[in-house]
Amino acid sequence: MLKTDSPDVQARDRFPTERVTSWHRCAIPQAEGAKPPGSGVGLLIPLLPGIVVTVPAMVGALMLGDERLLLPAVGGLMHLLATLAFPSVARLRRPLLRPANFPFAAFSLQLLVLPWLTVLAPYERPGFAAPSLTLESQSLFLIGLAFFCMLAGQKLLPGAPRHSAQTGVPQFASRADGSTFIAWIFIAVGLVGFWMYFQDPASLVNYYSGSYAVQKAVQSHTVVQGVSTFIRPFLNVGLVLLWVRGRSAARLQLRDAVFFLLLLLAASSYSYNRGQAVATIVATAAVLLVLSGHRTSRFTAALGLLLVVGASFQMGQLREQNNFASYGLTVNRSSGGERFLQDLQLYGNGPQFAGFMLEIRAGEPLLLGDSIYRSLISPLPILGAAGRSDSGTALYNRAIYGALNVRDQIPLATIESYWNGGVPAVMIFGLLLGTAVGWLDRVFLRSDRMVPRFAAAFYGYWAGMAVISSYEVIAQIVIYIA
Repeated sequence: MLKTDSPDVQARDRFPTERVTSWHRCAIPQAEGAKPPGSGVGLLIPLLPGIVVTVPAMVGALMLGDERLLLPAVGGLMHLLATLAFPSVARLRRPLLRPANFPFAAFSLQLLVLPWLTVLAPYERPGFAAPSLTLESQSLFLIGLAFFCMLAGQKLLPGAPRHSAQTGVPQFASRADGSTFIAWIFIAVGLVGFWMYFQDPASLVNYYSGSYAVQKAVQSHTVVQGVSTFIRPFLNVGLVLLWVRGRSAARLQLRDAVFFLLLLLAASSYSYNRGQAVATIVATAAVLLVLSGHRTSRFTAALGLLLVVGASFQMGQLREQNNFASYGLTVNRSSGGERFLQDLQLYGNGPQFAGFMLEIRAGEPLLLGDSIYRSLISPLPILGAAGRSDSGTALYNRAIYGALNVRDQIPLATIESYWNGGVPAVMIFGLLLGTAVGWLDRVFLRSDRMVPRFAAAFYGYWAGMAVISSYEVIAQIVIYIA
């Protein structure tokens, strides 16, 4: 029997609705008279990133007379104001891979990091001309407004998860659910999907060796291959179920490396779509960290991050080369660190790209939801064909490439919202995103089952991608991967 003064009993007495297990025990109660979390110095911590970015930029703009430094000043100021309004949710919170952290990190990237990169290492590409400083600043204001409303949306849901007084780590139980039999059924269904899509070993080898253009040229788009798109994700979930159920140690083992490789190969079968692969790996890591009691070393975490980032950029390179080759275009890119910084601005939709979106619709009437509707139905087979010519992605790429039917650039959902309804539409986008993220966060923290937690982390990642991506991309994920 447990003694009445044991930590588990104390935890149950204080939080009777919470389940406390050996996986994740409660912290020691606070000492009497101690300051509660979020008071005093703790309130300043979320403000530091905005202060560090805003103050040097404003001082530099005044002393050096460089008006380009106003960009990081505007971005930092918008981040700082949102953080002041909602300090309890405007920060990275433990556990690190919880759903709420992904959109927060994405907005912080857009407001704090990318404006500085625009000044220090501006994106350069033949034919690309940055918009005016006014439009870039206006885009940062709109992104900051969406960030503010996203944080407000998270606060709309009652019953925020309880945190321990000392560490700030949410209390929740952890169990691996689902039978091994179900896992193998999922794997079998997913493998059938693989066979339906690739149809022969040569196509499979061509794809994973980087010769997707060769495979695509000889591959016909049939109903069978369309169906395979919907059932291939079963392989991902089956591998995750099998991986988690058979894992007993907190530290990495050889079987973890094998499952990681299999999962990466399974999740990257969508035209080198790295987002799908990374989302699956991140959601799996979130579950494994919970089951291991968060005892993963920093070296292991750093190694895993490097593997995911490396695989992501490799898939991106293959996708870019094959896509541009299919349109008869060539790719002239820099290499090394310079390429990484430029890719970060491109894929993060920095202020020069958001400003360009404002420029191409300047003086035009609001679309009143038309492009958003077309973007959302565009990924649908057959039914979506009517919306593809005037979706947000089509309008954006047409402005970049002219009449050429290229769709490789992704418009920012925040600015597409502005296209359709002005400032009110941006606010609604932020509120809806924040409400969805808050709900996913609560599912992740409160559930003691693996599958709901995996799903919450998976969708949380894509909620973060919605910040730097488009309505069409999110619709595609919901339709084909969900």
